[in-house]
Amino acid sequence: MTPLPYRHLSRRPTAFCSRWLPSRHCPVPWELATLAFPLAVVFYAAAGFLIGLPVTRWHGLCGLATSMLLCLPGGGPIGTKAKKIGVVLLVIAGSLMLSGVSVMHWCVDAENYHRPASMLMARGWNPVFDSTPEAVERFCEPDRAIWLWHIAYLPRAFWIFGAVLYKTVGFVEAADALNILTCILSFFMVSRLLARNLGIQAWERNAAAFLLGAAPGVVGGMFGGSSDSTLYSLFLIASSAATLYLTTGRTQWLAYVVAAFPLIANLKFTGVIGCGVITVVYLLGCLLRWRSGQAGPDLAIRWLMAVAASVVLAAVIGFSPYITSWARYGGPFYPAHTFDKRVPTSNRITEDFLWMNDDAKRMGYVGRFGYAYLSESLTLAMYGKGADGGPFAPKFGVSGGVGGFGPVFRAAFVLSLVLLPFARVGQLGYLLASILLTVLAQPTMYVGYARYVPQFYAFPLLVFLAAAR
Repeated sequence: MTPLPYRHLSRRPTAFCSRWLPSRHCPVPWELATLAFPLAVVFYAAAGFLIGLPVTRWHGLCGLATSMLLCLPGGGPIGTKAKKIGVVLLVIAGSLMLSGVSVMHWCVDAENYHRPASMLMARGWNPVFDSTPEAVERFCEPDRAIWLWHIAYLPRAFWIFGAVLYKTVGFVEAADALNILTCILSFFMVSRLLARNLGIQAWERNAAAFLLGAAPGVVGGMFGGSSDSTLYSLFLIASSAATLYLTTGRTQWLAYVVAAFPLIANLKFTGVIGCGVITVVYLLGCLLRWRSGQAGPDLAIRWLMAVAASVVLAAVIGFSPYITSWARYGGPFYPAHTFDKRVPTSNRITEDFLWMNDDAKRMGYVGRFGYAYLSESLTLAMYGKGADGGPFAPKFGVSGGVGGFGPVFRAAFVLSLVLLPFARVGQLGYLLASILLTVLAQPTMYVGYARYVPQFYAFPLLVFLAAAR
């Protein structure tokens, strides 16, 4: 691999900026212009909340206009730009049309707080100024059984996007377009990543990208009204772009990180962990390339500048619940997990996670990790007898269980760990490290709940691809 050119920082501000910022003649890829659509929609609506403006269809139209404008920079004939605009419109419109498939399909979470939250925002609920269950209740229909505490305190990017599209196209299920759109983009990003880092044939690359992009959690949750599918796809997009930036040194890949991080951090609380891990892992990669002489210090500084920009966007989008909960309860997360221990656990969000029998309580983090991701039978055998003198039989109250991705994934993960020392992972090692560290950083009570770490599915597949080349 050709090392990146080492360039000292210029003392001239103009040269400094031109070296670190994209040229005004640099065309914006259609994938980036498409990804800008959900970011712009959510950002415009969230910024409106800060000044008391409700959700309107104009947020959707302005987001679409932003994507179209991003197709214009760069040289080339008008026809080329028109084709790019057509592709962006096709992906967005196609995602919206396919989201209509989910009108008669829902999951429990979608029915009880995802879609109701979007509808409440469309009715005028402002999560910045009305960030309590009691305030939310004013916007509810009579006898409407929804989880007010969830709506009041969980991250809202998916809900905001759904609220804007609900006002724009007329059905709340249109929020699933975000799942479809990000899945499509992840396929192209992963395909580019594999082409650059593995050098495999086109059909092999596309097949692998399809397997990685169309993960079971993505396909299963794409039309269910929840955000887990989007979380997985955005994680792939951000980490693939970060790997390509580390490999090529081209600033354009940082734009994907800037666009993806604010959405990831505001889809789920676990998205904050993912963004933090990716930031640290790839900063370390930039520093290692600088130390080896393959790149200059600007590689790391540009990375930090991109992360800083994404933090600003994420702060605007996530002012509620992160800042509002911190001001009201002493911590940025759900009140049951804030830093203020005086706040009672008055909600039932953690009840299913906290309930477990005596055998399950004995397992701890290591036991639950082995039970979910290594070998269920060996883990149970390791503990011997249960608390009642019979076989060791842990029971958990979590809906969906804490068995990870199932026995096939456990076998694949163990095999990938065996192959990992012999696989030529190259720069993909940073992506693998990001995935594994985000899984290891999962708090104990959530270990094995695979829906919170959907990116883990990609780990064995990437190792197999690297080992097979």
